[in-house]
Amino acid sequence: MFRQIPPITKHLLIINILAFLAHYVLGQRGFSMNDMFGLHFVMAPDFHIYQFFTYMFMHADLMHILWNMFALYLFGRIFLDFFSVRHFVGVYLLGGLFGALFFVLAYNLFPYFAGVVDV
Repeated sequence: MFRQIPPITKHLLIINILAFLAHYVLGQRGFSMNDMFGLHFVMAPDFHIYQFFTYMFMHADLMHILWNMFALYLFGRIFLDFFSVRHFVGVYLLGGLFGALFFVLAYNLFPYFAGVVDV
Protein backbone atom coordinates (compact mmCIF):
# COMPACT_ATOMS: atom_id res chain seq x y z
CA MET A 1 0.00 0.00 0.00
CA PHE A 2 2.77 2.46 0.91
CA ARG A 3 4.44 1.95 -2.49
CA GLN A 4 1.30 3.15 -4.28
CA ILE A 5 1.50 6.57 -2.64
CA PRO A 6 2.92 9.20 -5.02
CA PRO A 7 6.49 10.14 -3.94
CA ILE A 8 5.67 13.79 -3.11
CA THR A 9 2.74 12.76 -0.95
CA LYS A 10 4.91 10.13 0.75
CA HIS A 11 7.61 12.74 1.43
CA LEU A 12 5.13 15.20 2.93
CA LEU A 13 3.64 12.45 5.09
CA ILE A 14 7.10 11.44 6.32
CA ILE A 15 8.13 15.05 7.06
CA ASN A 16 4.94 15.69 9.01
CA ILE A 17 5.18 12.43 10.96
CA LEU A 18 8.86 13.00 11.81
CA ALA A 19 8.07 16.54 12.98
CA PHE A 20 5.23 15.19 15.14
CA LEU A 21 7.45 12.47 16.64
CA ALA A 22 10.18 15.04 17.38
CA HIS A 23 7.54 17.31 18.95
CA TYR A 24 6.33 14.43 21.12
CA VAL A 25 9.78 13.12 22.16
CA LEU A 26 11.23 16.57 22.87
CA GLY A 27 8.02 17.54 24.69
CA GLN A 28 8.57 14.60 27.04
CA ARG A 29 11.98 16.10 27.83
CA GLY A 30 10.60 19.57 28.53
CA PHE A 31 11.27 21.27 25.18
CA SER A 32 8.25 22.62 23.33
CA MET A 33 8.74 22.64 19.57
CA ASN A 34 5.49 24.56 19.35
CA ASP A 35 7.10 27.51 21.13
CA MET A 36 9.77 27.65 18.45
CA PHE A 37 8.05 26.37 15.28
CA GLY A 38 4.33 26.92 15.86
CA LEU A 39 2.81 30.12 14.47
CA HIS A 40 2.47 32.88 17.05
CA PHE A 41 0.82 36.27 16.92
CA VAL A 42 3.08 38.72 15.06
CA MET A 43 3.41 41.08 18.03
CA ALA A 44 4.18 38.26 20.49
CA PRO A 45 7.76 38.06 21.76
CA ASP A 46 8.13 34.45 20.59
CA PHE A 47 7.13 35.22 16.96
CA HIS A 48 9.71 34.52 14.25
CA ILE A 49 9.24 35.02 10.50
CA TYR A 50 10.17 31.39 9.73
CA GLN A 51 7.04 30.29 11.63
CA PHE A 52 4.96 31.16 8.55
CA PHE A 53 6.54 28.03 7.04
CA THR A 54 7.32 25.75 9.99
CA TYR A 55 3.85 25.86 11.53
CA MET A 56 2.57 23.81 8.56
CA PHE A 57 4.36 20.78 9.98
CA MET A 58 3.23 21.18 13.60
CA HIS A 59 0.28 19.20 14.99
CA ALA A 60 -1.38 19.52 18.38
CA ASP A 61 -2.10 15.87 19.15
CA LEU A 62 -2.43 12.39 17.70
CA MET A 63 -5.94 12.90 16.27
CA HIS A 64 -4.87 16.17 14.66
CA ILE A 65 -2.02 14.55 12.74
CA LEU A 66 -4.01 11.40 11.91
CA TRP A 67 -6.85 13.34 10.27
CA ASN A 68 -4.50 15.77 8.52
CA MET A 69 -2.35 12.95 7.12
CA PHE A 70 -5.44 11.00 6.08
CA ALA A 71 -6.68 14.09 4.21
CA LEU A 72 -3.23 14.66 2.67
CA TYR A 73 -3.14 11.05 1.48
CA LEU A 74 -6.65 11.12 -0.03
CA PHE A 75 -6.58 14.57 -1.59
CA GLY A 76 -2.95 14.22 -2.66
CA ARG A 77 -3.77 11.16 -4.75
CA ILE A 78 -6.80 12.84 -6.32
CA PHE A 79 -4.98 16.14 -6.93
CA LEU A 80 -2.05 14.41 -8.62
CA ASP A 81 -4.41 12.63 -11.02
CA PHE A 82 -5.24 16.03 -12.52
CA PHE A 83 -2.26 18.27 -11.79
CA SER A 84 1.54 18.06 -11.61
CA VAL A 85 3.78 17.59 -8.59
CA ARG A 86 4.84 21.23 -8.93
CA HIS A 87 1.22 22.34 -8.66
CA PHE A 88 0.69 20.07 -5.65
CA VAL A 89 3.68 21.50 -3.77
CA GLY A 90 2.56 25.02 -4.70
CA VAL A 91 -0.96 24.44 -3.42
CA TYR A 92 0.39 22.83 -0.22
CA LEU A 93 2.78 25.69 0.54
CA LEU A 94 0.52 28.52 -0.62
CA GLY A 95 -2.41 27.02 1.29
CA GLY A 96 -0.28 27.01 4.43
CA LEU A 97 0.94 30.55 3.80
CA PHE A 98 -2.57 31.89 3.24
CA GLY A 99 -3.73 30.04 6.36
CA ALA A 100 -0.98 31.81 8.31
CA LEU A 101 -1.93 35.18 6.83
CA PHE A 102 -5.58 34.59 7.74
CA PHE A 103 -4.50 33.75 11.30
CA VAL A 104 -2.53 37.01 11.51
CA LEU A 105 -5.43 39.02 10.07
CA ALA A 106 -7.91 37.36 12.42
CA TYR A 107 -5.94 38.48 15.44
CA ASN A 108 -5.82 42.03 14.11
CA LEU A 109 -9.38 42.38 12.77
CA PHE A 110 -11.74 40.29 14.86
CA PRO A 111 -12.65 41.79 18.25
CA TYR A 112 -13.06 38.30 19.75
CA PHE A 113 -9.26 37.94 19.88
CA ALA A 114 -8.63 41.30 21.56
CA GLY A 115 -6.69 40.74 24.77
CA VAL A 116 -5.97 37.07 24.07
CA VAL A 117 -2.29 37.72 23.43
CA ASP A 118 -0.16 39.62 25.89
CA VAL A 119 2.17 41.91 24.00
